[in-house]
Amino acid sequence: MTKSYNKYDFGEAGRASYDFFWNEFADWYIELSKSRLYGDDEQLQLQTKRVLVYVYDLCLRVLHPSIPFVTEELWQAIPHEGVSLSLAAWPAADQVGHTRRLP
Repeated sequence: MTKSYNKYDFGEAGRASYDFFWNEFADWYIELSKSRLYGDDEQLQLQTKRVLVYVYDLCLRVLHPSIPFVTEELWQAIPHEGVSLSLAAWPAADQVGHTRRLP
């Protein structure tokens, strides 16, 4: 998506972000997370919720250039740092072995 935005190929960037959000995150990860969310292990539930919110936050960041009013409203409803999604950092690929702190 970043490469597409940098080349001003907004159509491809929109398709890539849409495809990831719906075909990977919503169709697969959320569905596969349900067994952990409704299980008995409270620590696993908390960890799963944190990962879901973290990935959702990143999805909103990459969707923001295409649908800014919608993503800003959704972002304000989740735990976040900062006052506006428009001022939030653009997601970058982490270096191998580097872990990021989840909310």
